[in-house]
Amino acid sequence: MLAACSDAPSEPGLHFETDLADVGRMYSGPSVALEFPFVNGPVPVEIGEMVTSCGCLDPQIWIGDRLLRVPGVVPAGAHGVLRTEYRTEGFSGRKQSGVTLRGAGPGLPIVLRVDSILDTWIQADPKILRFGVVDGLSEQSQRVIVRGPEPFRLSAPLADSPGVIVRGAPSAGLALEHEIEIALEASEEEGPHAAFVNLGSDNGWSVRLPVSWEIAGPLYVIPHKLLMLGRVHPGVAVSAAIEVGVREGTLELPEVVVDGLEGVQTSVRVLKALSRYRIDLSLPDDLPPGKFSGWVRILLRHRLNGEVKEIKREVHLLGVVQAE
Repeated sequence: MLAACSDAPSEPGLHFETDLADVGRMYSGPSVALEFPFVNGPVPVEIGEMVTSCGCLDPQIWIGDRLLRVPGVVPAGAHGVLRTEYRTEGFSGRKQSGVTLRGAGPGLPIVLRVDSILDTWIQADPKILRFGVVDGLSEQSQRVIVRGPEPFRLSAPLADSPGVIVRGAPSAGLALEHEIEIALEASEEEGPHAAFVNLGSDNGWSVRLPVSWEIAGPLYVIPHKLLMLGRVHPGVAVSAAIEVGVREGTLELPEVVVDGLEGVQTSVRVLKALSRYRIDLSLPDDLPPGKFSGWVRILLRHRLNGEVKEIKREVHLLGVVQAE
């Protein structure tokens, strides 16, 4: 790295030897230690904050062997260095990052930039796994090919991804190419979903595979599992609603029971005959201060292809009555 200037400049402000650290081309994964040496002019400079453009940077300012805690003052004529770890794991392609120093001194703000081209040692094909819209009734799966420039062995996934199953990792032996299967668990949780599958190898390299899907089944309950009411003022009646419906077939008027929370009044409103309903909930205004919870239990009769199925759904009702 560059050495700090030996002579203090006559102009006020922080004078960096360079405002650009060009890391060049490398495989993503390792962390790189970077330094930006500087010398301050004849006027103290107060650094109020350091703002990074992404979480890949973790900057610190050192004056000699002393760490400057921000906000802090850089004395007049002081020699120092901004040090940062540049974390490359999970990134690929051209990456430009930066640290912005803001404060009350002359010459601020200052932007220090990091430039790199990051290649992924392990390549996944496809790079992004899009399942599109699924009904959630059964498991869905897709094949992924994982390649490397040298023979390698896939290790077990580095972390669990909710709703996603990985098959074929760890791999049986060394190869330039491995085939794995990414599967979605059957689920009734409506709406868009996203996860990351983090795959590692026996030589320390890894790749992150984004997975996205949307569940739109023939029958839906919104919200699906949890109805958060947040903070409730004492003495105020609170209302909430749950929508149920079908995209295929017909649905009879739902039956609703609330357990675990006394005094809750329910009514069912028809939004579209034999298709969509709204369950209105009215909580009593005399709930005691503190947390409260209950279960909204819904019985649904869904007719599809001449067959009627009774389906039970439960939505957890949560909230807090704040003190006066």
